[in-house]
This record gives sequence, structure tokens and C-alpha cells, in this order.
Amino acid sequence: MADPELRRCARGRPLGAGRLVCLFLCLGACGCHRSDGQHDSDGPVRLFVRLRVLHQQHGYKEMESLVDPGRCTVLVNTLMAVDGFMQAAARLHEATERLGPTAAVLCDVSYLAEYLGPFSRNVQIVSTRIEGDTAWVVYQVGERVPVERAEMRRVSGRWRYVPDEPDDDLPRLLTQLADRLTYLRKEAEAGAYAEQMFIEEYTRQILTPLRAHLVEAAGQRQARATAAASRTSAAPAVSH
Repeated sequence: MADPELRRCARGRPLGAGRLVCLFLCLGACGCHRSDGQHDSDGPVRLFVRLRVLHQQHGYKEMESLVDPGRCTVLVNTLMAVDGFMQAAARLHEATERLGPTAAVLCDVSYLAEYLGPFSRNVQIVSTRIEGDTAWVVYQVGERVPVERAEMRRVSGRWRYVPDEPDDDLPRLLTQLADRLTYLRKEAEAGAYAEQMFIEEYTRQILTPLRAHLVEAAGQRQARATAAASRTSAAPAVSH
């Protein structure tokens, strides 16, 4: 069972400077300065919390040594792109409040912070399960059900986070959309749009390409899952 300070941080509540320093000292062993012992049942939870803290502090470079090497680059690039997109969207939302209520509501994407898996805004650790060198940290985002889980693997005595299969094209798309959000904000601040015209431009430049990509990505994931299931069912049974 993780200590209360770890769980407090995992929920995304801000820590004072002193507590933050202490937390980093106790987490410093996770992935960087010593190997987790074979009986360190808090190792996966400490890794989970350290990754969340680093994300909140934009410590992308430090995250690299804590993530499975095969998926590290895409994960870090995705988090950087998501953060940039969210920041640009928040600034646009402020600018559109003077255009009208519909435009402001349309541009408010703050809810996306609850759909970032282990990096979501409000996370509560539920439980941890360790089987050999694989562990799962079970967590809940807000009050949402079902609960979710993050997989960790121990390699050479060090726990690493294993993200779900990445979306290689998402970082580039989000970066492009962030640039468009910045452009729309400047145009809105300059008075270039009435509310309805802005809504149409926002839909065309932001919502339509984002929805199209997400639908395509979901279809690809489903196709891969179906193919994997077919291979499993077609595999010959092993006789004993």
C-alpha cells in the first residue's frame, strides 16, 4: 500500500515547496539512482506518481528513462503536443468569451484533461498488483467507471511504464492544431469574426480534422484487435 503522501500527489493536489522537495527525494530512487528491490511493493506506485509529477512540471526529458524504450518517444511527444494544444485552447477560450457564449463553450476543451490516462487531472490510485516483473497500478479518474490500469515492467531491477500502443500521428496533428488555435485567437482578438463566423472557422479548422483523425485511429485500433483475436483463434492447439 502506498504511503499517504504518494496518494495525495497522485490525486493531482498541489504540494507545498517543502513537501514537493521531500517527495522528489523519496521518489529519486525510482528509475534513476537505485534499483527497486525485489520486495519493494511500492515501486510501481512510486513510478506512477513520479511520472505524474514530472508531467505536471513539464519534465519531459526526465520521463524518458522511466518509460519503455520502444514507446517512450511517442509518449513524450504526445504529452508535449497535448499540453501545447491545451494551452493554446485555453488562451483562445479567453478570447472567445467576448464573442458570445456559444463560441466560448465550443472552445472550452478543459474536460480533455480528464482523458489523459495516468496523466489525467484527477486520479486516485485504487490498488496495485505485481506478478513477477510485471505490475499494474489500478486507478480511477474522477468518479468515472470502469477503473483503468497502467502497466509497469521491471527491467534490470528498474520499473518502467509501458504505455498503450501509441498513435504515431497524433503529436504532429495536435501541434498543427495548436498553431491554428493561436491564429484563430489573434484573429478573434483583432475583431475579425462575428460569433457565427468564428464557430464555422473553428469547426472547419479544428474540430473536423481532429474528429476525422480520432475516428480513423479508433478504426485502426479495432482492426488490429480483430486481427490479433483472429490469429489467436487460428493458432493450433497444443496437445499433451
